[in-house]
Amino acid sequence: GGGLGGGLGLNQRGGQLGGQPQQLQQQQQQVSGALEAQLMWNALKLPAVFGDERDKTLLKFNHLQAYYGTGKGLSASSGSLNAVNFSGENPFCRFKAICYSRLPSGSNEDGQVVLQFKKPVSELSEQLEAITKSLQELVGASVQVAVESFRALPDNCSEMAIYVLEKSTVTSGTHKLLAADVFMFLQNATQWTQLQKLGVDHIFPKTGISEDSLKLYLQQPPAGINPQLWENGKSENPDPQKYIPVPVVGFSALLQRMKQQQQESKQHQNRLEILSSKIDELRQSHSTTVARIAEHRRKLLELSHRVLRVMVAQEVLRKSGCSVQAGEEQLRVHLEGIQTALDTPLQFKGRLNELMSQVQMKGQLSVGDAISKCPVDQLLLQEIEQHLMQQQEALTQLVRTVKEGFADLQCIEEGFN
Repeated sequence: GGGLGGGLGLNQRGGQLGGQPQQLQQQQQQVSGALEAQLMWNALKLPAVFGDERDKTLLKFNHLQAYYGTGKGLSASSGSLNAVNFSGENPFCRFKAICYSRLPSGSNEDGQVVLQFKKPVSELSEQLEAITKSLQELVGASVQVAVESFRALPDNCSEMAIYVLEKSTVTSGTHKLLAADVFMFLQNATQWTQLQKLGVDHIFPKTGISEDSLKLYLQQPPAGINPQLWENGKSENPDPQKYIPVPVVGFSALLQRMKQQQQESKQHQNRLEILSSKIDELRQSHSTTVARIAEHRRKLLELSHRVLRVMVAQEVLRKSGCSVQAGEEQLRVHLEGIQTALDTPLQFKGRLNELMSQVQMKGQLSVGDAISKCPVDQLLLQEIEQHLMQQQEALTQLVRTVKEGFADLQCIEEGFN
């Protein structure tokens, strides 16, 4: 097999020339399907294998297998014994349901093709460089293979999305090959054999569904699905713009779907943990920034006080030898009034001293004695303790504010003196 660029055109021409054999193969499949349907009907109607009462028992057994969608039934026609495979697609299977999957997003121009591997994602990550090199040798040197992403799948499987870049003949840049072209090239027997050696189990293009294809898919129910069940599934679709009904036949399909949902939930949980760690980092950075802002505010206040002292000293020098003006006398009287109000025993300073003494006395009491004298619920004790701590913090802050006010007043007094 040649490279991707040249081999693709040959495959397309071969497909056009081989149209008649493909039609013959389709006709053979139709004949085979009709024969299997007739054999199934004979097995479920009257097997006629023994010609006695045992045929009724065999008939019930065939019905049971058809309902379960598994096993092989027996029937006789024209003197020959025939075996019938009861798959989940037969119309008599009872274990069927309609679920919903998200409509695939993506376009053919994105060029992404998904390769599914029968190996865990850890092994795929270790062999990523070697697999990329093998894919590059597979498509040829005229194009370049690039890995878009890879993720884990249930049952220790994984998948990898790739795209192929081709150098433009018009400009010096590159462009992506269409996903359908890359998919057709990798489906060839030679390329598929090489992919299987790499551990690839399945390939498909990561493209969306056209409106015509979606309409055709919804118009005809899948094989073995009751038309009424299919119509109910379409009418109960929670969001036809985002979801598409898909049949689930048998317990194995249901188990596979459950594993896929668990895998998606696990990936969502991992993503949430990553976001949570980033939020914690942002919170820590925010705390550091708030602390720096507080430090800068403190420095700004110190510089403001220094500037105020300089301004006071400059004003004293400028007014040296001058008499005290009326406005300055009023300011002095006002400041002395504030100082007197703060020093009054029954006002702010006295109340603060009283509260501080009460807090110190409460702190000296034993918690065990308090509980023994007045048994209180433990949760209520915690709430009371938290409330007292908040009060103590408020009082401490109030004392700090008063002290800062005293310090500012002292600076102003020193400036005036």
